[in-house]
Amino acid sequence: MKDQTLEESTKIDVDMKAKNKGLTITPEHLHQLRQNLKSLEKQLGTDIPRIKKNIDQLEAFAIKALKNKLNEDNKKSQNQISLMKRNYEDLQREIDNLNNKLVKVKGESASLQKRLDNEDKEKENDLKNKVEDKITECDRDINGHKAEQPGEDRDKTKPASLQARKKEIIAAINKMVNQFNENNKQIKENNKQPKSEKDMNDLIVKNKDIQKECKAIDDKVNEGKVFAEQIDERLSTILDPVIPELDAKYEQKNGLIDECDDLFDICEDKLKSIDANLNEQLSKVESALEKLADAGPINNPTIGDRDNKEFVKNVQQLTEQGEKLRTELEGIQGIMQECKDRLMDVIQPLNELGDREVKTPEIQKILDKLKLIQSELKKTED
Repeated sequence: MKDQTLEESTKIDVDMKAKNKGLTITPEHLHQLRQNLKSLEKQLGTDIPRIKKNIDQLEAFAIKALKNKLNEDNKKSQNQISLMKRNYEDLQREIDNLNNKLVKVKGESASLQKRLDNEDKEKENDLKNKVEDKITECDRDINGHKAEQPGEDRDKTKPASLQARKKEIIAAINKMVNQFNENNKQIKENNKQPKSEKDMNDLIVKNKDIQKECKAIDDKVNEGKVFAEQIDERLSTILDPVIPELDAKYEQKNGLIDECDDLFDICEDKLKSIDANLNEQLSKVESALEKLADAGPINNPTIGDRDNKEFVKNVQQLTEQGEKLRTELEGIQGIMQECKDRLMDVIQPLNELGDREVKTPEIQKILDKLKLIQSELKKTED
């Protein structure tokens, strides 16, 4: 049919050209024109409606395909939003768990400080730098402005807190869900009464935008979860090993301090005992010297044997021995006073625990010096 139509059209074209050239139109030409006219009328009655029908079917198929794509994209958006919301709910649970863990860490820190209640600058610095400041930093990273001190500004160079991220994510979710609901409403209307191809393509583009926004929100949620995991690791580190290590460190240090205090008390008591014994001995020597002086011929002219040379010699010898003994005892007293001064100098750093960092190696040296003093006192007493 198509080839015949083409042939007939060619004939018409040839005839028209002949006419234009001034050729004579014959009855055969008219007959041919009538045949061509009938052929055109046939095409109008059969081929054109068929073509139009095919075009209508193609348009309907295209509309249906767009409608299916639109519904598929809308379903994809719904699924993506559902997954994103579940991911956000996971982040919320992680924030709640972190706050619970934060309470636990604060409790462990308070218990440690209660156990280590003695005045100690090194301990205070360790607790502040390794525990308290780290807890405060974690609190700020979780709760943001809620953990700030009055009048204190958050360091803008540091990552946003989880609560700040959560607030931003919620705002983005609400905006995106509103867009989705509006789009979904138009899609439902389209399912009832199909819109134009352009309108449906516009809805598909909007759906793609929603999916992109959903992914962007999901990425922010995942970033928050990574940050939450980092905070969790920091809190875990405070719980173990930081707090147990500090507990062990200051238990050992306080043990050394107690040992130093006990040894100092022993040395101090020993010095008091030796001092009391020396005073007693000196008192006896002084008493004896006084009696010797009273018995001597110079201070007691009434004694009949004052001219006895042997008696005088014995008194003089005893007096010299007594004076020598007194000098020795006074010398020992001087040594004991030096020992007492040295003892006070050795123990002095322990009196400075609250003013400066007196660390374990220094305390160990104090203990070694106290043991040496104790040994010296023992020899002196013996």
